[in-house]
Amino acid sequence: MTDRPSSEGSRGGSLWDIALVGLVVGGGATFVLGAVALGVGALTGRIPLILWLLLALGTLVGATGLVITLIGLRIHRPDADHSGTD
Repeated sequence: MTDRPSSEGSRGGSLWDIALVGLVVGGGATFVLGAVALGVGALTGRIPLILWLLLALGTLVGATGLVITLIGLRIHRPDADHSGTD
């Protein structure tokens, strides 16, 4: 079983936790708002500006969470190479 790359003694939310929440919230928001934008566009023939802005905001939150997660994995990777070969 793999542990998340945070110290065991840390209290509260770590950067890793915040990044994973950002991935889930951003991905979910992008999916839901994309579906709403497509539905509204199909019904009315155009998509209101506020839906485009909300869709962009959800995408930005998801992308930021992904970047933070990848940085966290990249920082933690050198420790993982030495864990099983001693």
